[in-house]
Amino acid sequence: MSVFAPAGPVSVASNDRGGISLGTRLTAAVAGRAAGVLWFCPVGWDGSASPVYASLYSAAGVLLARTTVTGPTPGAFVTITFADPVPVEAGAEVTAAVWLPRRTAGADYAFTAGALASPRTVGQLTASTATYDYSDVAPNHPTNSTGTWFGVDVVWQPETGGGTSPIPPGYPTPATTGPQAGTVLTDYTGPTTLPPGVYTGVRFPALGQGAYESSAAGLVFRDCVFETGVVLRGDGLTVERTRVAGGLSLSGVSGAVLSRVDLHESGTDLLHVTSDTGQCANITVTDSCLRDPRPIAGAHADGVQVRGVRGLTIRRCAVDMGPWVLVEGADVLNAALFFEDANGGNSDVRVTGCWLNGGGYTLVSGAVSGDYVLTGNRWGPDGHYGPVTLATAPTLARDNRARADNALVLADTVGAEDLNLTWGRLMTGWRFEVVPW
Repeated sequence: MSVFAPAGPVSVASNDRGGISLGTRLTAAVAGRAAGVLWFCPVGWDGSASPVYASLYSAAGVLLARTTVTGPTPGAFVTITFADPVPVEAGAEVTAAVWLPRRTAGADYAFTAGALASPRTVGQLTASTATYDYSDVAPNHPTNSTGTWFGVDVVWQPETGGGTSPIPPGYPTPATTGPQAGTVLTDYTGPTTLPPGVYTGVRFPALGQGAYESSAAGLVFRDCVFETGVVLRGDGLTVERTRVAGGLSLSGVSGAVLSRVDLHESGTDLLHVTSDTGQCANITVTDSCLRDPRPIAGAHADGVQVRGVRGLTIRRCAVDMGPWVLVEGADVLNAALFFEDANGGNSDVRVTGCWLNGGGYTLVSGAVSGDYVLTGNRWGPDGHYGPVTLATAPTLARDNRARADNALVLADTVGAEDLNLTWGRLMTGWRFEVVPW
């Protein structure tokens, strides 16, 4: 999300050569995070002035984050991301700024006169004024106000978790998932390619880039915390009471149980299930919370994205993508659940007793073969285009409703029942028969 992008400035300055800081002063109606700065590199930029600094300042001029970019593309917005997004409270004022070192040739900066003669509000963000200040020595906090916008914007990530209304009672939340209360975590110090084993009470620290990964079979994670994403490829996987910031990917996994897992703050998918490296099969996700996505520019973010599976059960889970947001003026949220007909297709899929909220459409489904069961699910209010779009009808749909008004989201299937049976002991004299419809 941003205020001006993708529309850029309309004019270019070419006779203001001194080092200069250019900024935009912003506030947000809701809490969120400033992930970086957007800067429109003018046509004619010759690249000899390098590097360009991007900074975020508080209202008092305190430097909150800084990074650099070299070799920007002229005539386009450059996304300059911070190493870590900066939390910003609702109503707090910040200035997103760039510092351009002294230039001897080419264009200086792009601008639109009068673009901020009055505050500009787009969604949750308000730009109150543009700012500037000169310095040939180093980046500085620009404090001189002007209505001329200099092509500086913010990469904004709103706090999306919980949607327009919070996850309702009775569904998993961060408080009921992740490590048990009182768990003492031990920091992991091994390689990013995880060896086989049982990991209990382990914290996997954030990585500067990339993700943890493993192809080991029989991995077990209990009461663990991942501070960055993880990609797992081994069969016979167990993940219990574990929190993952950055997304979990199962690639070619046969046999996996995810229970009381908290998945959050991924820039793409919260849970990605794919048969790209082999057949993904027999995957169960139960009593888990998938929430607070942090979609990046160009993302196609889903709560659960499935690209080829043979047997998937999602039971008593909350999958909440939060309210609709744009990043750099473009859609980035796809669905809470996305079953894509890829890598051999999907078959035998069951989604039961879940809270589903947000995305473009909340449930997006390509063709599913075999059993396709949707029962007892409740839809939240934040699907931007609608609650559901299906390529093929479920073999069984029953009691799938919008929580707000209890209206059916999918028509109940007539003449079909779920043939999952729970067996008890047959008493003497009882007879069991299976008869055709």
